[in-house]
Amino acid sequence: MNDRTEMATETAVLSMLHEAPQANSATRLFRQHPVLTWTLKCAYVWPLFDGLMPDVAASSSYIDEQAIVFEPEGFSQFIFGIPSSAVLKVSAGLQGLRWRGQLFVDNLTDEHAVTAISQPIPQFTISAPRIVGLRLSYEF
Repeated sequence: MNDRTEMATETAVLSMLHEAPQANSATRLFRQHPVLTWTLKCAYVWPLFDGLMPDVAASSSYIDEQAIVFEPEGFSQFIFGIPSSAVLKVSAGLQGLRWRGQLFVDNLTDEHAVTAISQPIPQFTISAPRIVGLRLSYEF
């Protein structure tokens, strides 16, 4: 990991510890699953000359905030809040009769977010940083 990723991760973890969603004092229930998640995808393909087919695509996904409750044996419970996050992916490609090339960018906005916390010992999973790549394929 680079310094920027480590700093963003530490900041996210610290903010989660201080800004965890509050429990409903009447029922002592905590929201452990996001209330809202969505994914939106769109793509457009059109024919050119000599069987060439260019395409463009984009997708966006969102996960609402949530809280994770830990109750380790012999210790009092504590709560980690996971803030909401969104990820944007884009791609553009060109396809021939037996080959395909595609330029893609995953996590276009380079958002760093904690996506999960596992139990019994808290381990944080963070989103991947921005990835720019080229996919090439050929049918034999």
